[in-house]
Amino acid sequence: MKSSKLDTGGLSDLYGTGIGSWRREAKLEDLNLIQGLDIDKFLKLLNRKATPEKLLPSKPNDLARFDYTPLPTTQESLRGWVDEWLDSARDEHGGEDPRERNFAKARGTVSAASEPRKVRFIGRGNSLSPWFDTYDKEPTGSLQPLIGQPPRSTEYAREQLVFFLLSDVRFRLAKCRKEHCGAYFLLRHWNRQYKRGTLCDSCNRSRSEESAIKATAQVRDDAKRELHKSAAKKFAKQIRSAPRWHQQKELKDRIADFLNTRIERSESLGSVYKGGITGKWVARSENWSGIETALKGGK
Repeated sequence: MKSSKLDTGGLSDLYGTGIGSWRREAKLEDLNLIQGLDIDKFLKLLNRKATPEKLLPSKPNDLARFDYTPLPTTQESLRGWVDEWLDSARDEHGGEDPRERNFAKARGTVSAASEPRKVRFIGRGNSLSPWFDTYDKEPTGSLQPLIGQPPRSTEYAREQLVFFLLSDVRFRLAKCRKEHCGAYFLLRHWNRQYKRGTLCDSCNRSRSEESAIKATAQVRDDAKRELHKSAAKKFAKQIRSAPRWHQQKELKDRIADFLNTRIERSESLGSVYKGGITGKWVARSENWSGIETALKGGK
């Protein structure tokens, strides 16, 4: 026989309560953020070079100085947290995908962003919007904070970090991975993988130029080796019979004329040796030795 009591199991799950407790809950709407991150100021802060503090010259009657560890600067604190966030999407080979950045691998970043801060709410229209109390400008000076209080520079860095993590810049920001650069910049395409890491425009151009130079050098080397092989194959008998063959003007000129015929018939060779070659080209040590190496079956 069925129980006369109402089965409230499903309803209790729906309302998030136990049997006999009827409390309706409404899901809170997403917060309507009305403040924004000043991107230019943020990038300028990250890329700012630290200025070393100047110590006052000691005087004979000065008390002995105590060793101390200087407080971290605003940019040092911010870079540490931002770098941890950016590195959360890097793999062991140096590749990175901005879409994979996450707090599970950036515990220090989320801890810094979770520090207590002043937040109030402002009524706008028919909704509430949170408002973060912020510094009017970056704190300056090197005064020590009150006991138990963090430095003002650290608080300002946290403030910038929170605004950064609340904006889409958290995915668009990148750090140049080329050694000795480390510049921060915005990606044009953040929703893709960078197998060799991210590079700023300047370093990317340098890499492209380096690749072009290497490619050009490779084409020239390939063309030179092809001429060496052709000369070795055509004049093998003469070269073997005369140890100083590369000093014989008549033979050098014959080899040059033969190779010029090959150059005229080949587009790839013609692009490298546009004016052809002469006997002087054959007489260069790198070329006559290359021809002898090719004759012996070498590369």
